[in-house]
Order: sequence, then C-alpha cells, then structure tokens
Amino acid sequence: MLFREHLFTLADQAIESLAAAQSNGKVPNNPLSESHFFSVWVSKALKEKSFDSVMAPLLRQWQQRARTQGAAANLKSEFEAISRGYQGLDEVGHDISKENIEGLIQALMHDDWQISPLESIGKKHSIKKEKESSLAFEQKKYDSAFDELGNLTANISVFVRGAQQAFVDKAYQHGLLVFKVTDYKSAVKFHGEFILAPKNDFATIPQFATVN
Repeated sequence: MLFREHLFTLADQAIESLAAAQSNGKVPNNPLSESHFFSVWVSKALKEKSFDSVMAPLLRQWQQRARTQGAAANLKSEFEAISRGYQGLDEVGHDISKENIEGLIQALMHDDWQISPLESIGKKHSIKKEKESSLAFEQKKYDSAFDELGNLTANISVFVRGAQQAFVDKAYQHGLLVFKVTDYKSAVKFHGEFILAPKNDFATIPQFATVN
C-alpha cells in the first residue's frame, strides 16, 4: 500500500469508530468528549500496532496533541479533512501527468500569478516581485520528472509566495495534492516550498483544499 492509502484507511477508521461509539451512546456529541475519545483511540492504535509502522510517527503526534491541547487539538476535523480530501480525488484517480500540472500553471496565470521557470535554484535564489502571488520551479528538474508518456515519476519542488491556499485549491481542482515543506523560508526568498508527488503519494499529510 502507498502512504496515502494507509493514511486514508486510518482516518476513515477513526471517524467510523467515533460514529459507532456515539451511536451506542458511549461518547457524548461534544468537542471535549470527542477529543478524549481520539486521545484514547490513537494511544490504543499505537499500543496494539493497529496500522502499518509508517503511521506510527503521525499517531504519536496526534497522541501528544490530544494530551496537551485537549479539545483544541481538533483531531476530528483533521481526520474528516483527510478522508474527504482523498475521497474527492479517488473518484478521478491519482495518476499525475504533465497535463495536470500544466493545467494548474495555466489556471494560476489566468488568476494573474507570476510564473517563474528558473534555470537553476541555489541556496537563496531571489525573484523580482512583479505580482502579488508567484510560483517558481527549476525547469531542468521539472522537465526530467516525467516519463516518455508524460506521467510524473519524480517529486517536483515548487516555490509559492502569496495566496498559498488559492494554490492548494487550484491544484486540487487539477487532481493534485500538494505537500508543504516550508511555509515561508526556502531556497527561493520569501517563498514556501511545496512538493508535487507521483500518484499524490508523499510521506506526510497533504495541504487540504477548501473546495473539496
């Protein structure tokens, strides 16, 4: 199984477990009770090794959040976002082609984004600001990330400044999940780094669209 398949399975089981407990009257329908339920649920999943080992780091993070933040951890919303986000793309498939990404770039250009294909990106590349939001990437690495049929076979780093959520939403509309590496500081000044991955599979939780 791919990482995203393990993550989707875990999120779905978490939601279903809560729904069953609430329907049986064991867990009241309020944020504090739900937070306590998930704190116990993730701890049990870790102890019993209910999921593949690749899920263990995330389960530990959720366990710590639930213990320290209580209801503010909001794990229910996170599990729901994971499930909803993957379900939306499962309907169209996760095969990523150059056409998907070119479509995203064209959509951003239509929304007046600054698009900067760069010959190379060093430790601190600087781009002259011409528009409020911008997308940059290394052209050579971009070109080599596809096979002869135009299918994405390697991760692509893209660098985003400005309306990051709009970028995430547009990517989702073109069948792409994006994975945040940095929010602001990256190899391109004032830009955050994001990953586009083959089959939308990368070993972390993706950024979720507001349009799914």
